Amino acid sequence: MDLKGKEILAALENGVSQWESQAGRFLQVSGLRYAFDLARPAGSRVVRVEVRTEKGYMPLDLEATYRVVVNNFIANGGDGFTVLKEAQGFRVDTGFSDAESFMDYLKELKVVEAALEGRIEVLNEPKGERPAYWAYRVPGRVGV
Repeated sequence: MDLKGKEILAALENGVSQWESQAGRFLQVSGLRYAFDLARPAGSRVVRVEVRTEKGYMPLDLEATYRVVVNNFIANGGDGFTVLKEAQGFRVDTGFSDAESFMDYLKELKVVEAALEGRIEVLNEPKGERPAYWAYRVPGRVGV
């Protein structure tokens, strides 16, 4: 689907709005990186969004149009993503499930180099508590 930068920002805000309760709406991203601040109220937590370009990362342009891929559940407003459901830009349903598409992609790659890439930065997460979301050790290579 095509989204304006301001719609992407709104989707990211929705994704981090219930971080503390570990709501399923937290978005994983590719092709961009962002930071959000838990000291700020829900709805204004995202403090930086950068889009990967051929020249490196550039700030998200709120008026530019970006082509994004999302699953049908959130595209149809699931988990509070009304901004995606109401988006007026180009939209197509491929008919493929995200799991099927991902498995086909992995089969093409044969070997995946897994690594933490730092695409999402959490600011002001309370210290001394188990993080709301945490990453387990990521294997270096995974064969398919």
